Amino acid sequence: MVLGAWIRLLVSPTDSFIAVLGGSVVASLAQAFLANPVAKMATTWFGDKERGTATAFGSMASPLGCLLSFLLPNLFFTGDESQFKNEFFFYLLVQTIIITCLSIPSMIFLKEEPPSPPTVLLKDSILPMAMGDSIKSLFSNRNYMCLFISFNFSYGLYCAISGVISSFTDPYGY
Repeated sequence: MVLGAWIRLLVSPTDSFIAVLGGSVVASLAQAFLANPVAKMATTWFGDKERGTATAFGSMASPLGCLLSFLLPNLFFTGDESQFKNEFFFYLLVQTIIITCLSIPSMIFLKEEPPSPPTVLLKDSILPMAMGDSIKSLFSNRNYMCLFISFNFSYGLYCAISGVISSFTDPYGY
């Protein structure tokens, strides 16, 4: 993700938007590894009483990041088209610095698991399950299916609205 962010900065010296697209593709490849570790992290690092809170806070990181990505550009773009190139580069530079400052310490200091399990049950309850068996188990669980369907509908609605939000807000001057 850090590499993709730095590749996007090549837009300024190359005068090509391809660098932004290429860097975004590289950064998006990292998203597959960052999208789903919340439950595993909560299970591995937190005890029974803290696990729900840790999962809730971890799950809110993505929507809050999306909200920040909607608000942040307003601080950098003035609407003056002659300054757009400089403003865009400065915007990418600030994003890259934020990504780097948050990612590098994480790569250095975060460990895969704590020195000792947070609960005795976690130590004794690690059951290996094949991927196919785990997927069958998930999709045969009625509660999981309700969550899966409701999350996908709400996430799809969120993505659809966020893609066209400007057409709703532009007539009102926002």
